[in-house]
Amino acid sequence: MQLVEYAGQLIRAEAVLSTIISEMHVTSSGEMYLFLDRPHLVIVLASGQFPLQLACAAKVLEVWRGHRELIGMLDMTIPGEAIVRPQAETMERLDRANASAGVSRPG
Repeated sequence: MQLVEYAGQLIRAEAVLSTIISEMHVTSSGEMYLFLDRPHLVIVLASGQFPLQLACAAKVLEVWRGHRELIGMLDMTIPGEAIVRPQAETMERLDRANASAGVSRPG
């Protein structure tokens, strides 16, 4: 029965996000990892908060429209927050560009 529920959530997620989800992984703690096809990014949702977190993820992706390819992961597991993690390749490219320009990244 759980598989049917997951399939329904996957279909709802594709509809809300207006994108194709290539994979969905559910951890033993109930966190859902949605792997979007285009752009290639991962959205993490906590168990029990699926509809609210999905709606918030859609709003965040709308804000990032035109720059979604920079996002590696969107973590929605902390209530009221959206953690956007850039793709590693994007950060490496930025580091190389800054190094050639003589600028260093804080931290």
